[in-house]
Amino acid sequence: MIDIAQQNRFFGEVVRQARRKDVVVVPLEQSHVREIYVNPKDRSVKIGDIVEGTLLSDVGARSRGRIDRVFRAENVVDLAIEVALALQDVPQTWPKGVNTQNVPAQVDEKSLSQRVDLRGLPFVTVDGADARDFDDAVYCESNADGWRLTVAIADVAHYVEVGGDLDVEASKRGTSVYLPGKVVPMLPQALSTGICSLNPNQDRLVLVCDMQVSASGEVVASSFDEAVIRSHARLTYREVAEFLRTGESLLGGSAIRDSIVAFHDVYNALSKAARARGSVDFNTVETFIEIEHGKPQRVRPIERNNAHRMIELAMVAANVQAAEFLERHKVILLYRAHEPPDVWSMRQVLNRLASRGVAVPDQIEKPKQLQRLLYDLRKVCKPAHIWEVMLLSTMEAAHYAPHKLGHFGLALNSYAHFTSPIRRYPDLVVHRLIKRALGHTELPELTFNQLAEVGVHTSSSERRAISVERRVDGWLKASLLKSKVGELFGGVVAGVREFGLFVELDGYFTSGLLHVSNLPDDYYSFFGGELRGETNGRVFRIGDRVRTRLIDVQAPSAKLSLALA
Repeated sequence: MIDIAQQNRFFGEVVRQARRKDVVVVPLEQSHVREIYVNPKDRSVKIGDIVEGTLLSDVGARSRGRIDRVFRAENVVDLAIEVALALQDVPQTWPKGVNTQNVPAQVDEKSLSQRVDLRGLPFVTVDGADARDFDDAVYCESNADGWRLTVAIADVAHYVEVGGDLDVEASKRGTSVYLPGKVVPMLPQALSTGICSLNPNQDRLVLVCDMQVSASGEVVASSFDEAVIRSHARLTYREVAEFLRTGESLLGGSAIRDSIVAFHDVYNALSKAARARGSVDFNTVETFIEIEHGKPQRVRPIERNNAHRMIELAMVAANVQAAEFLERHKVILLYRAHEPPDVWSMRQVLNRLASRGVAVPDQIEKPKQLQRLLYDLRKVCKPAHIWEVMLLSTMEAAHYAPHKLGHFGLALNSYAHFTSPIRRYPDLVVHRLIKRALGHTELPELTFNQLAEVGVHTSSSERRAISVERRVDGWLKASLLKSKVGELFGGVVAGVREFGLFVELDGYFTSGLLHVSNLPDDYYSFFGGELRGETNGRVFRIGDRVRTRLIDVQAPSAKLSLALA
């Protein structure tokens, strides 16, 4: 049933209409009308305020609304976050029923009985420098048959009772939301940064995936156990990468160094095996916005090094083993599914790549074909990441389901999410299924329909979190450009529509609209992904470099308006 109140809710910026001087709200979402007339006396709003309101009338040209809330924040970062979370209805406060007083600060000795004691092994966590919770640790050693790779994941299921207040709220949230300087966690901090975080030199309960990896990068044997570990060091990606590059000492001594060296060796083998099966590796650009005193200062691309990839492949291997372990035990499970790309959308991109001289297949049926295409386009199309984003947009969104649909992007038949139960509810579900298979019969056996319901809800929660993160990212990047209206920017055409060009601005990794009316005087026709001037013959295509002038910025809705310089 459609919630009429939710349907009539709007979020927007209060502005003064240029012609009539009326006070109106310009909605942040395009699904709403362009302007909503409001009473400026409502909540004592001022021009520039961001508000939440209710649409009262949508008859004719004049939509009217009531302002219910004015967002107040000390700085633009807090404002962007507060609005984005409210717009997507992300829960931020813990209900009174959620009691964390009984969550222990330290591991109880009674909890160690029946567990494998791995505290002597030099497990380490490897994360970003600004990470706050640590739910995975790794240990590796070489042996006569290849390598022993052990992935330890925080045993969140030990502390979160099925159907309890904590579990209900975690299920409702579905995932943690990560924003600049703020995390909206799936679990309270007593768990997420406390007893379930694998902090160094602290006993922690874990679920361990112990794998034997062959020289060819195949996992030839694996087992799951409830265990206790003690992380020997909290390492960052940069520290590990520098150690591997220069041999500089790592915190913790020779045992940790030996483990990291073996880990790098097994990574090379796993990486080779991934390439052989056709795992798709997109080189898209992820960015980080530097914040100082509540204001965005600059945008930087996130540099990925081998340490990132080492952890990623170790987690992929453990996730595969989790799915296969449950399959061997005839357990209905929650898969991480990723289906093949949409045929029609992919065909459009292939046609455009072919026109640029890239050798393209008739259609993409297997991951190996897509990976081959990525290799080829990187040689021909510059900048390649624009085209990779287009290809990525043809892909189906990954989701959670009890159906065994495979994972197209990773070229895997069986794949589950097991490695992040602190921040993803599906991982917690998989942990419980594994623990039940290990003998915890007090944990419920979930039916196919129950898992399907969990899959739909958690997939929706994931999309909600992504939407919040993207909105904040776009708002803050646009706010960086607010003071630069009138300046010239180089950029690359990232999209072409009949109404104009989307241009990604150099150094800001965000796109603005260069409307067709701001192109050189002519009539432009849109065909085959190109805009072509009928008189001057000028053609605009994806990947073209252009020089633009920034003419307007609407930061809350992340809208940039450009003109051709």
